[in-house]
Amino acid sequence: MCIEGFGPDQIAKKLSSEKVLIPIAYAISKGYIASGNYKYPTRWNDSTVVKILEHMEYLGHTVNFKTHRKSYKIKKKMQTPREEWKIFENTHPAIITQHDFDLVQALRQNRRRMQKCEELNPFSGMVYCADCGAKMYLCRARTQPKNQDHLKCSTYAKDQLECSAHYIRTVVLQELVLKELNKLLDTIHEHEDEFVQLAMERSAVDHEYDLKKAKRTLYKNEKRIAELDKLFTRLYKDNVSGKITEV
Repeated sequence: MCIEGFGPDQIAKKLSSEKVLIPIAYAISKGYIASGNYKYPTRWNDSTVVKILEHMEYLGHTVNFKTHRKSYKIKKKMQTPREEWKIFENTHPAIITQHDFDLVQALRQNRRRMQKCEELNPFSGMVYCADCGAKMYLCRARTQPKNQDHLKCSTYAKDQLECSAHYIRTVVLQELVLKELNKLLDTIHEHEDEFVQLAMERSAVDHEYDLKKAKRTLYKNEKRIAELDKLFTRLYKDNVSGKITEV
């Protein structure tokens, strides 16, 4: 469908209307996995479609190390740059040709490039939906004037049953922010001495917090170094006494 000109959102809507099972629901129906977390087995979203369109495994390859953890103590996984992936080719039967896969990637890259705008969104990552708490993202249309640019709830954009159609035009938001900034500046001018004192106190508190944090880190590092010194000393003694043999 992507080759035919359908975008991820259009594909998701078409699959949903045709009651096609989402990947996890399909895997459960085939017995590949025992259970999974989902509400609606046939409700697709564009992010799932994008993952499928970019899935190199469908070419018959095995792709490892797509994600990594900064430390074994941190559970959150980080995305690994594509150039650092380990790809083992032709490990299983392909379900799409290399030609079609490359064509899909080219079409998607061209579409993304056409949608890019030179002007950055000043509210990027700072505006959230009042109901669901999800981020609101900027929507622009080449056929509409600039004053119609607006921010829309990302949850509603993915699934219209999960939230309401909240949106706000960027010009309105800019006016609200500017109004609040002017009020803040007026307050500062009226109470300049109090504001300076408050800023100095806040700076002192922040400095003290940073200092305590640095001392805690230093203490942990010194403790770890002492533990390693003891370990190396014990290993050296064991080696000298013959408890550890050299290979």
